[in-house]
Amino acid sequence: MKKIKTLSVLAISCILGAYLTQTPAAAANEQEEISLFLNGSYLNCEVAPLIMQGEILVPLRNIGEAMDVGIYWNEQTKTASLKSSGWRGAVEAEFTCGSNIAQINGNKETLPAPVQIINGRTMVPLQTIAENLDMASYWDEKTQALSLQEQYCFQNGENEVILTPLKPDTDSKNMIYHGMQVEINGVKYEYAWDWNASVWQYIVYAPPEVYWADLNGDGEEEIIIRLLDGINRGTGVAFEDIHLLKQNGEEIAVQDAGEYALSLAIEQDGISVGDWVSYELIDGELTAAVTVLANDEQKIWQMKYGFVNGKMQVVEVVSEKY
Repeated sequence: MKKIKTLSVLAISCILGAYLTQTPAAAANEQEEISLFLNGSYLNCEVAPLIMQGEILVPLRNIGEAMDVGIYWNEQTKTASLKSSGWRGAVEAEFTCGSNIAQINGNKETLPAPVQIINGRTMVPLQTIAENLDMASYWDEKTQALSLQEQYCFQNGENEVILTPLKPDTDSKNMIYHGMQVEINGVKYEYAWDWNASVWQYIVYAPPEVYWADLNGDGEEEIIIRLLDGINRGTGVAFEDIHLLKQNGEEIAVQDAGEYALSLAIEQDGISVGDWVSYELIDGELTAAVTVLANDEQKIWQMKYGFVNGKMQVVEVVSEKY
């Protein structure tokens, strides 16, 4: 599934006045410190974000390292480079101190404010970083807090889906969300989905996956959203969750394959502990591979789903032991 970029920055309005004519160091020292949050977690920065020329500048290295993006420095040219690959898509950017021109994937781009070096840290415009790393930004002027949230964009022909995790659990050490915004072809919907997206300190280990298929036979493709929902750090076993949406945002209930497999194992073997589920779309059909430990024996069921009574239910189970 090709991941595309989207303009995701929300408008940030603030009255700047005297900041426009101050030197960078003076502006940084005199304005109230801005708190930076990344994916719901506080990001401790040696130099806090600051406002200059009507724009918020953010520390490039702190954000890059937290998101596992390569950041490099050329002392001779006073240029900081960003290199990102993998599921975010290839991004290469160069920012030169004092310049408002950046090189983004080989093309010159005019920045909304010049790059600055403050106390040894390269500060670049928030808008540019957010756009190129697929992030939404939220500014709370009352608390002087800036939040950056990764977004995930998927496209199928003319159909586009953008996922934005919502309501981070700030009391948890893990990166847990209690909501998801799904934008379907420009229309936004919000769902109360719990998602444990954390593996390392800040970054999502694996992004969501989105597929399209006509599962209920009504001639219109449904949207299938698969989420990695936590990893057991001791065993490395990953857990998954799946959600189905119609094009109008209506959610289709899905029978939990893990719970079904556990009940099946208990019925057959009398005792069962733990399960792991992996959902797939095979030849246009929703399937689930479920691993269950029953009486110290590992079992795998391959389950096929069908549309029954308005919901997706398991309609066929193939049992296999090894």
